Amino acid sequence: MKKWWKSKVVWFNFIVTVLLLAEANVEKLRGLLPDDKYQLAAFGLPIINLAMRFISTQGLCTKLPGQSSEVTK
Repeated sequence: MKKWWKSKVVWFNFIVTVLLLAEANVEKLRGLLPDDKYQLAAFGLPIINLAMRFISTQGLCTKLPGQSSEVTK
């Protein structure tokens, strides 16, 4: 089982969350993309996330180094 911080899904969601928080607070991000691309990204990101979850074949280990082993699937 791989470590949670090695998960592409976790990193993807982290990046999307950071971008959405930044966009909510800094209107400049919306100006970087034309409206049609912005709407495509807003619609496509959840679909990509769902696809990545189905592609993933490994569970995640929530144990940090030095902690007892607890496994979440």
